[in-house]
Amino acid sequence: NRRSLTRPEPSPKPRTRRRASHPPATMEASASASASSGGRSPGRTSRASTSFARNESASAGYLSRTGTLLKSGGERIQRAAVGSASTIYNVLLSVSRGFGSVRDSLRRRAPETDPFLKALEFRTRVHDEIGVMDAVDHAVLLKGSQFPKLNTATLQKFLIARKYDVDKAFEMLMNYVAWRLTHISIAESEIVQSLAQEKVYVVKKTDKLKHICICIVVRKHIMQEVSLEETTKLIVYVIDKVTSTFLKKKRAMDKLTCIIDLQDISMANLDGAALKTILTLLQNYFPETLALMVLWRPPSIFFWIWKMIVPFVDPKTKGKILMAYKKKDLEKHFEEKNLPGSIGGTGSEDLFVRIQDLQSADVDGY
Repeated sequence: NRRSLTRPEPSPKPRTRRRASHPPATMEASASASASSGGRSPGRTSRASTSFARNESASAGYLSRTGTLLKSGGERIQRAAVGSASTIYNVLLSVSRGFGSVRDSLRRRAPETDPFLKALEFRTRVHDEIGVMDAVDHAVLLKGSQFPKLNTATLQKFLIARKYDVDKAFEMLMNYVAWRLTHISIAESEIVQSLAQEKVYVVKKTDKLKHICICIVVRKHIMQEVSLEETTKLIVYVIDKVTSTFLKKKRAMDKLTCIIDLQDISMANLDGAALKTILTLLQNYFPETLALMVLWRPPSIFFWIWKMIVPFVDPKTKGKILMAYKKKDLEKHFEEKNLPGSIGGTGSEDLFVRIQDLQSADVDGY
C-alpha cells in the first residue's frame, strides 16, 4: 500500500497507427490505375466516362436532326424552284443585290481613284449604254465588220488615257466608235498607190522594251501622187494590221514604236497634214498604243512644219517624241544590230518587212 501511495501507476502510452507497407506489385498496380484515370479515383473516372458518352450521343442526335432539316429544306426549295420560275428569278435577284452591296461597300472604303473599281464602273457603263462587250478583233475589222467590238484591253486603254475619269473615258470611247463606223475596214485596193510607194515597213527585231517597230520612210512619200484621205486610210491600215497580227490576247496591252525616217527629204515629201493626222489618230482613237516616236535626222526645213503641228499635239504624246541625230541617241532604246544601217543601226536592210507582206512569224520573239 505504501508503494502504491508513493509511486503512481504509469499512464498507458498512446497507440500510434503504423502504415501498412504494400508489396511492390500492389504499389505499381495502384500507380497504373491512378495514371489511367488521370489522377482521379476509379469511381470518378467511371462517372466522367458515362457523362462524356451521354453528351456525345446527344451531339450526334442533334447533328442528325439538323441534317434532316437541311435536307428537307433543300428539297422544298428545289420543288418550289421547279414549280415556279419567279422563285428562281427572286433567288438570282437577291444574289445579284448581295454582290451589288459588296461592290458598293468596296467603293465606299476604297480610294476614289482605285483602278480596279474604276475599270469595273467603266465596263458596267459601256455594257449598259451600248451593250457591246465582245472582244475587239482588229482582224475582223480588216475583213469588214458592222460595228467595232470592244474588249477589256481596249476599254482599259481609254480609261488610262483619261486618268481613270469614267465620264471622260466614256466620251472618248464614243468618239472612237463614231469615227470607227466610217473607217470599219480598209482594203488594200483603197490604198494601192500608197502601198506601191513602199514607204512603210516593220522591223524584224523589237526595241529593248520588246515593242514592235514600225518605220515610215518619208522620202518615198510623194504628196502629189496620193491624197490626204488615202494617207489617212494607210495609217489606219498599218495600225490595224500590226495590232491584229501581234497585239492580242496576253499582249493586247502592248505598245508600238514608230520610227519616222526624215533623211534626204525635200518639199515634195514634206507633208505636214500627214504627220498631224498620224499624231491625231494615235492620241484620239488609238490611246496608249504609242510607246515611242523617233524622228530620225530631221532637216532644218522640217521644223517649219513642226512648229505648226506642235500646238495640236497632246502633252502626253509630245513626251513620247524623240529627236534623234546620232547613233548614241538611239542606244537607250535599240540594239545597234537590231536596226538596219539606214536608220542608225548596224544590221542589214533585210531586217525590213513591207507592211503588206507582214506575217506573225516575221518579228522575232512574238
